[in-house]
This record gives sequence, C-alpha cells and structure tokens, in this order.
Amino acid sequence: MTINIPTTLVGARVQARYCEGDHCCEPDGEVRVYPILSVSRAAHVILCHDCWDHENRYRHERGKELGRPEHWRTRDWEVAERYQPLRSAAETTAPLGIACGEENPICAPACA
Repeated sequence: MTINIPTTLVGARVQARYCEGDHCCEPDGEVRVYPILSVSRAAHVILCHDCWDHENRYRHERGKELGRPEHWRTRDWEVAERYQPLRSAAETTAPLGIACGEENPICAPACA
C-alpha cells in the first residue's frame, strides 16, 4: 500500500493508510471495519469514510437493481468498529535493559 501526499504528488491518487478502497480523499483519514456478509460477519474490508460512503451507495443501487435490497444492506459508519492495526512483536517487546513491570510505555500493554 502506498500513501500519496497531494501537495507533493500533483495528480497522484490519494490512498488512506490501511484503507482497501479506491475512493480515498485524505491520506491520514480514520478507517473502520465494513462487514460484507450479514450472517457470519466473517468477511470484511477496511475502509476510510469516503470509501465507506461509496460502498453504501453501490450497495443501495445494487439492491434496487436486483429488487432485493434486504440482501444489499448498507452499514452505519457511527456504529462500526474502528480498525486497529496489529502491533508487531518488536512493538510489544521491552527494549533490552528495561524489565517488564517498570514504567515502560512499549511493554505496558503486552504485560497487562
């Protein structure tokens, strides 16, 4: 994934960090989890607000086209789960010489 900053790359497409969509407007916009399957909720995509709106418009129109809007439900941004990227092992491990349990902002979440 690449992040383009519009002020330095004129005409380049903007891609929000962690967003899996193609309609981003802000490189550092918040992203949330958009569930695709309504029954199992096993499938999802990570979308910024602009891509979220685009997906909802698409699902609304597709449901009308097929005459089955109940199979193409839209999702509410306000109640969606915020996406939290996985932390690497290096981020959760205490630096050498600092033991867990001491005041260590890197280790504190992993030791709790």
